[in-house]
Amino acid sequence: MDEKEARLRELLKEVGRIVVPYSGGIDSSYLLKIAVDTLGRDNVIAAVVNSELFSDREFSEAIERGYTTSEDLSELSGLYKSYAEIGGNGKIETLFNRFKDLPIKN
Repeated sequence: MDEKEARLRELLKEVGRIVVPYSGGIDSSYLLKIAVDTLGRDNVIAAVVNSELFSDREFSEAIERGYTTSEDLSELSGLYKSYAEIGGNGKIETLFNRFKDLPIKN
């Protein structure tokens, strides 16, 4: 793995700047982390893509119905935290800020 990661870092340095489609899964999270560590935040953009792991549909549905559940809040807060820590592109931030203030119903 060390050889493959070293090669990935070399390729990233050759490119210099990169946009990483971020789904919230392990692969895109790993690539984004390595890219930021190698190139710095200013040279990496995390572009959120809708996926089963990270879908703005879940935020939107909760906002539309006017409440969330403690389970959804916990799960989506964890995903959002990871997204924010690696420099997400802001697409989900507005939705999350509206979502986190919803009343909780179980």
